[in-house]
Amino acid sequence: MPIENSHFQSLISLDHYKDLREKRLNQIHDRISAIALAKDEVIPPSGVANNLLGRLQGIKTKVDVLDFEYPYNHVTPFPLLEKFKSQVDNSFNQVMEKAAAFLY
Repeated sequence: MPIENSHFQSLISLDHYKDLREKRLNQIHDRISAIALAKDEVIPPSGVANNLLGRLQGIKTKVDVLDFEYPYNHVTPFPLLEKFKSQVDNSFNQVMEKAAAFLY
């Protein structure tokens, strides 16, 4: 199996390829910035942190946890609800500004 497949597999499950994942994340942590959503039940913030920061939370990957002021979930973090239009727009802009700042 190519090493890239192993790296990908290591991110899907905390139980597989732990040492490989943590070694590689230590090498590239400055090239990664993650945003987790507080109410995400599919990929919860604890899962993101455990995966990207390592078992001892010693990897310096940037992980931000955001919690929006409207009902959201993993599938629809920016729902098209007129009632929350302003808050959704602000949250979307917050996420895009974080991404742009990281890439800049």
